[in-house]
Amino acid sequence: MGRNHNVQKRLESSLAYCGRPKLLKKKSGRSFDLSPKQRRRAFCQPEKGCLPGFTLTEVVIVMALVFFLMLGLGELLCHSFLLKQKADLAQVSAALLSKKLEYFKSLGPQHKLLQPGFYEEIVRVDNSNRNFLLSWEVSEYQGMTRIYLSVSLLPGGKKKPLRGVLLMSDEIGF
Repeated sequence: MGRNHNVQKRLESSLAYCGRPKLLKKKSGRSFDLSPKQRRRAFCQPEKGCLPGFTLTEVVIVMALVFFLMLGLGELLCHSFLLKQKADLAQVSAALLSKKLEYFKSLGPQHKLLQPGFYEEIVRVDNSNRNFLLSWEVSEYQGMTRIYLSVSLLPGGKKKPLRGVLLMSDEIGF
C-alpha cells in the first residue's frame, strides 16, 4: 500500500500543478485508476502551461512531409539554375550574332569576307568563359549578297545553334 500511496501522491501533486482537480474518489475512499490516455490529458493541458508531447507517428509523418517539400524545393532550384545558364548562353550567342551582322553591314561590297564561300571563326567571350564557333556562308541571290550566320557553343554543344540571315544589295547600298 505504501508504494501505491506514493504514486497516488505524485499523481495528485502533478495534477494540481497543471490546474486539474484532484482525482475523483470512490465511495470506498480509493481513487480511480487512470488509463494512459487519461493520464496524458491530466498531465498536459496547453492552456494551463503544460506542453503536450508528440507521438512517434506524428513526428515521422511531419519529417516525411518536410523531406518531401525540401526535395521539391531542391529540384526547383536546380531546374531554375539550369534555365538561367541556358538563357545566359542564348543571350551571349545573340550578342555575338548581332555584333557580326553589324560588322558585315559596315563592310564595303567588295570586301574579301563578302566573297562567296564558307567561313568559320572561334570566338572566346570573356564574361562567359566559353568558346563559340561563329560560322557564315556568303552566296549570291538575285543580285544580292546573302549571308547565313550561325553561332554554336564549343565543344559541340547539345544546344541548337543560333542562326541569322543578312541580305545586302549592291544597288541600294545596304
